Amino acid sequence: MAVLKRRIEKNMELQVEGTGSHVGSLQHTVMTAVSEKKYDEACDALNKYKESRKYYPSYAIKTDKLFVHAEELIQAIKAKKNFPNLAGLTQNKQEELSQKVKEHWEELRICLRRVKTIERDLETEDAKSSLWVVRAVMFATMLILIVFIIKEALWSMGTPLDVFVEDMVNRFLKIN
Repeated sequence: MAVLKRRIEKNMELQVEGTGSHVGSLQHTVMTAVSEKKYDEACDALNKYKESRKYYPSYAIKTDKLFVHAEELIQAIKAKKNFPNLAGLTQNKQEELSQKVKEHWEELRICLRRVKTIERDLETEDAKSSLWVVRAVMFATMLILIVFIIKEALWSMGTPLDVFVEDMVNRFLKIN
């Protein structure tokens, strides 16, 4: 009976690939916790991570469903790995259960990777908007400088130009 239980557990064993820096700290933390059967810790890590990003409204809008789905997948893995009387099931049912656990595991990995992709996209958008702000400030500065130069030119040449125009008008009127 113990041998059968170990064989079933070996079939349902989940491996974390990569390191935290390679796959992302959230993905590594959650996947490691799930593989070590610390399901509540994995859900807590998801919720803490989500809470740390709650101040970014567009992030919350884009990732809320992914976090809910990830929690559901963790709970599904937990339910399937802790299935009552697992050793009493037929070999086909055990393999089917093992296959479902692996499918949920892969889907969880994809879901967490999607969260990382969304974060990267938002960072790119933020960098682009910062670039637009810098360009707008430079444009406004140049425009103010040009207006200042034109104003100074008109003030310094305004009186002589006014005298010149008035003189030309007087000469033209005297001729006629």
